[in-house]
Amino acid sequence: MPRPETVTLHVTAGKKHKVSAHDLVGAFVKVGGLEHHTVGRIEVFDFYSYVAVPRKQAAELIEKLNGAKIKGVKVRVTEVA
Repeated sequence: MPRPETVTLHVTAGKKHKVSAHDLVGAFVKVGGLEHHTVGRIEVFDFYSYVAVPRKQAAELIEKLNGAKIKGVKVRVTEVA
């Protein structure tokens, strides 16, 4: 079976932190260096969010976004197993 082209990243910020999908896209583009059209599905829950990104850029995004601030909230980013 081929591996999917995207992976899901877990971000420690959500609705209770006043973070929206738009804010997440902005952070992934501005801080992570990802192109806007390559950001996949985003799900925002109360205290965390999931963002689908291209597999080949995931490790770099995790490195760049860990410790970054989104809407004033310092976040941790990990790959969902």
